[in-house]
Parts: sequence; C-alpha cells; structure tokens
Amino acid sequence: MKHTFSKEGNGCNEHYFNSRGKKIREAKAKGEFDNLPGKGKKLELEDLSHIPNELRMSYKILKNAGIVPVEMQLKKEIVSLQDLIDLRSVLKEVISFY
Repeated sequence: MKHTFSKEGNGCNEHYFNSRGKKIREAKAKGEFDNLPGKGKKLELEDLSHIPNELRMSYKILKNAGIVPVEMQLKKEIVSLQDLIDLRSVLKEVISFY
C-alpha cells in the first residue's frame, strides 16, 4: 500500500497534517520546545552522497546500531595502516637526522 502525503484526495491526509500541526503549535505555545538538548546549536548533517539512494536508510539503521559495513571497516584499517607506514617514514627521517 502506497501512502501519499498531499492535501489532495479524500481529506484524510489533510486531517492528519492539520491535527499534527495543531499539536505542534500547542506544544510550542506551552514552551515545550524551549529547553531541548542542542537548542541553538547547528545541526551536524551527514553527507551521504557517496551512498546510493536505495541504500541510505539501511546504512543509517546499521550505523545507529553500531554496525559498520565490512567495506567501511576495511577502509578504516587501510587508513590506519597507511598512518603507521607514514609514521615509520617520519621516524626514519628523524633518526637519520640525529
């Protein structure tokens, strides 16, 4: 069953959006949004442009669950190994200098 979120049609969606909007306006008037964590701070949006659209939701679910895809773990290990290789080269230069 496909859901649409337009105000056109049988009025069901319009009722849904109006009732939700009303609850949000009431909560705002009561000040229920005034002391939320992170208020006034910039949102840190994640760039997912490198992930195909059809995989983004799955990626976010796995990431939020602390599960890292194999490809990402391997890339992290490659970067760590490259850092060690670079450090070794720097240490060799430092040692040869003295």
